[in-house]
Amino acid sequence: MSPILQNRSRPSRICSVAGCGGTMTFRARQEVGAAETEGASGGTWVCDSNPTHTESVSPAEEQDISGR
Repeated sequence: MSPILQNRSRPSRICSVAGCGGTMTFRARQEVGAAETEGASGGTWVCDSNPTHTESVSPAEEQDISGR
């Protein structure tokens, strides 16, 4: 199944990398491998089109997203 279809129930937004038209989906800290979150305090936005496009989520933003 396509990552976009797998993640359609998750919070999402347009990729923040210039020139990328992908969709970033939220991944909670517990879902992401330790290597990906080292130094990050919250979850991560991960681009469905290019998984190297990531952005850290602050604990406050993660709480807001998880509370939806």
